[in-house]
Amino acid sequence: MSNINAPALVPGKNCFVAHRERYKNVLGVVVNHNTEDGIHYVQVRWGRDGGAEWHAVNELRNGFRPGHIVQDRPKSNIRKTLGTGTVIATRGIAGRELVLVQLHSTGESRWLPYENL
Repeated sequence: MSNINAPALVPGKNCFVAHRERYKNVLGVVVNHNTEDGIHYVQVRWGRDGGAEWHAVNELRNGFRPGHIVQDRPKSNIRKTLGTGTVIATRGIAGRELVLVQLHSTGESRWLPYENL
């Protein structure tokens, strides 16, 4: 039996995020990480001139929008980066938020977890 509640991925530094309940229509940028008692937290700077606040990862969601230029950053050394690309679309599937990125180096489009961008 598979667990559909897979562990949360942690958005990397400079990842665009949105808050699930607060800061409607305001994007944030991850600036720092911390883990306390097994819970992953990220510090997010909200808006262009906003202050930075700490949030549990489960409070956040994808902040990338079509047209954003992104850099793929794998979470392990097993896979090489796919390079840069342009966000085409976003979707949620199996409890994950994915971003469709058209890669600049090959023109290929790939669905990637937003946390890896």
